[in-house]
Amino acid sequence: MVNLPLLSHRAIRDFAKLSSTGRELTWYATCAVKEIRGVWYGDETNSGARELGPKWVRALEVKQRESFGQQNTSPVLDLTILLTTGRERGIQKWESVVSEALVKLRDFSEKRLAPAMQRLHLVIEEVHGWAKLPHFSVFQLSAEELGGVLDLASRGIILANWLAAESRKQLGCFKEFIAWLRYEVGNVNSPNEGNVPRYDILEVNNYLTSGLVNSAIDSWFTGPVPQFRLRDLGIPEPEKDGLDEDMEYAREVANDPALLMAWQMERELNHVDKNLNALIEDLALRCQRVFHRASGAVSRSASISYAPSSDATRAPEKERSAEPRIAFPFRERTVLNEKGEVVQHLVVHMPSVANNTMLLTQLRFSVEESGLPSQIGVALLECYLPEEGQEDSSLDLLDADFFDDECVVIVYRPRRGQKQISLAMVNYSAAGYQNLPSGGYVTRTSQEDLIQESLELWKDGHLSSTKIAIMRHRTLSSCKDGGVSLALNGRTGRRVACVLDSTGTALESFDVEGEGDMEVADDGR
Repeated sequence: MVNLPLLSHRAIRDFAKLSSTGRELTWYATCAVKEIRGVWYGDETNSGARELGPKWVRALEVKQRESFGQQNTSPVLDLTILLTTGRERGIQKWESVVSEALVKLRDFSEKRLAPAMQRLHLVIEEVHGWAKLPHFSVFQLSAEELGGVLDLASRGIILANWLAAESRKQLGCFKEFIAWLRYEVGNVNSPNEGNVPRYDILEVNNYLTSGLVNSAIDSWFTGPVPQFRLRDLGIPEPEKDGLDEDMEYAREVANDPALLMAWQMERELNHVDKNLNALIEDLALRCQRVFHRASGAVSRSASISYAPSSDATRAPEKERSAEPRIAFPFRERTVLNEKGEVVQHLVVHMPSVANNTMLLTQLRFSVEESGLPSQIGVALLECYLPEEGQEDSSLDLLDADFFDDECVVIVYRPRRGQKQISLAMVNYSAAGYQNLPSGGYVTRTSQEDLIQESLELWKDGHLSSTKIAIMRHRTLSSCKDGGVSLALNGRTGRRVACVLDSTGTALESFDVEGEGDMEVADDGR
């Protein structure tokens, strides 16, 4: 016998949620970085905004050599000669493409990438706390490794917000640069009219020297994986630096002017690696390594026990019958009752008993106790049409689902008459459940095993079926042959049923509570 004790604990499910959340956030951040890199540098379908500035500079160099015979060209200084004699349409395209790219860089970094990295940091921080607790040692979490992942996530948050600030700064400089170009174009076209300058000459010069040919944004997509510390950016690290040492050093700096000058942080941070693309790839790889190793915790906790008795003395095991064929999968409804218990209802077709029979299961869970159900109840419901009677009714269930706390909506096909597919409602609130020992459910954790156990009880005569009449029904006009798929919305004001045929071409939907849509079943005897 193979025993997997970790499956009965909540920790494995909580860790699976953390792993799935971390994966989705990492994938989201990767897609966001890929998107903004494509906007700036271009991709397979579109050219990036980054190449427009160098393109104009190269065009100026060619024109200066071919048209003016200049061998030693100075494109940046002479750029206005070419641009002010060009067409206005070229400037408009330049302005629109670069402005849209910078706005997208700013918004994606600030509103998508940074929040995703912050949420990922919270997930990794929780896993880092698990690594420090001894009863989670089965997951083989390394606190040192997770600390490195947290540092990467922190750098990602800083770089995402930093990129948003740099994009906002570049956008302001570029707008001033375009305003200057339009001013020069106006002077060339109308030299006698007094055009008023509406630009900041310092911002224009800043873009000419540090944005036109070589942009500071390039460093967010080039270079190695960032390894900077917060101290490199002038940000204190209280978890690594003691308060007493900092206070003592502050007194020394205040008393010695030479130390004060040496202490001043450099405002130029161009030397800091900022490759956000490489950081996200490294972060995803490290997260994958951590969660992949921890995912084997269940198998590592497994134990195998062997029965001491021989084959001759071993009691014969009860032969398990073939799994029954079902017309539709499990349908589930979970509610919180007045006692604070979580009540889960399951319904599934039971053709092994009868084609018009379904198994209804009720499992009660205590919120304060373990994840195992405190009570398990089962009931076999045999649906019948009142006009045909309990004994003579014959129909095939095609699908079923929970509508609310009282009714189950079923789709059935009568075996007599015109055999038209109909939709009906049956009341399950008063179903008489037969309680099963919860201890047996511990070893049979799957829903299929629960069906098998109920079927064995019915075959042995320990579980009887309950006749339940169809309350209201409606004949479907679109779905006639084959199987169907049922979808419901039982919320107040939106109580709608949709039925799709097996070919996926015929769909019928209507208000389940409508008085004119559903016919009340009548006892015709």
